[in-house]
Amino acid sequence: MSAKQLLVFLFLLLSTPYLKSQAYHPLVDDGKKWSTIHQESIMNPPTSDYIKFEGDTLIAPYTYKHAWQYLDAAMTQKYLEGFIREDIGQQRVFFRFSDIAAEFLLYDFNAMPGDTLSLHFNPYPYLLDSIGTYVLLTGEQRRSLYLHSAVYTFCTETWVEGIGSITKGVLNSGTCGYVGDDPKMLCAWENDSLKYHHPGYSTCFTITGMDEVHQKKQQIAVSPNPASDEVTIRLADDLAGPVHMELLEFSGRIIFSQDLVTRKTTVDLKKHRIHPGIYLIRLFSGTEILTTGKLAIL
Repeated sequence: MSAKQLLVFLFLLLSTPYLKSQAYHPLVDDGKKWSTIHQESIMNPPTSDYIKFEGDTLIAPYTYKHAWQYLDAAMTQKYLEGFIREDIGQQRVFFRFSDIAAEFLLYDFNAMPGDTLSLHFNPYPYLLDSIGTYVLLTGEQRRSLYLHSAVYTFCTETWVEGIGSITKGVLNSGTCGYVGDDPKMLCAWENDSLKYHHPGYSTCFTITGMDEVHQKKQQIAVSPNPASDEVTIRLADDLAGPVHMELLEFSGRIIFSQDLVTRKTTVDLKKHRIHPGIYLIRLFSGTEILTTGKLAIL
């Protein structure tokens, strides 16, 4: 090898990390929006939501963005899903459900084939199979990562740089195998430009009856969420009559139910052997559904 060839080789070798960093497309950005479809139970119609990351907040020692969920097509009903941050240098994305909850790894775009990834508080790890290229609707090429659950081998995911998990939705990476919800990413936008549209669906949002249900969400408060030992249910003072609570897996199986006879009820999660995961919480007044929502148990 000549001196000139050696210099070119050394330049390319030393510049590779820099070029990789320059080419990386961050996930967490104000100008992005995602829509997801959820099939929480075979007995209920599918539901959709929009996800946006807007507004900074400091949860020492890191700065996070608020992860907002919108439950209606007009994006007028806004709820806080949690807090998200991205380490650009490490190419990793972290999420936490609240300012007092521990954060967990949501994405690792710096992982290499063969790496084992612990994602989303999931007790079952994922394995990164390979890295490839995904072509967006705009013709852009993005780096893509293909992985599967080490336990539930039928659970596979595709991550697209800057887009997230096109298999599960931007906030649901790594959730297969420990709860029954089967979310899918419908669409993804960057600065109002549609970058991804699920080929199996004709629209980017499915209209259901969930909007009316969530309008009554202020009638109860569930805390802490996520919970580890106990969860407290507080009912609004003007809520009349007895209330019945159900905790369900997203497959629709009820794992716990209780009548709430006071304004404040505490449920001992360990006593009832409720395992870590993401569950659907549903409250009734008679036959009327007062609210549904997610409850994370650590």
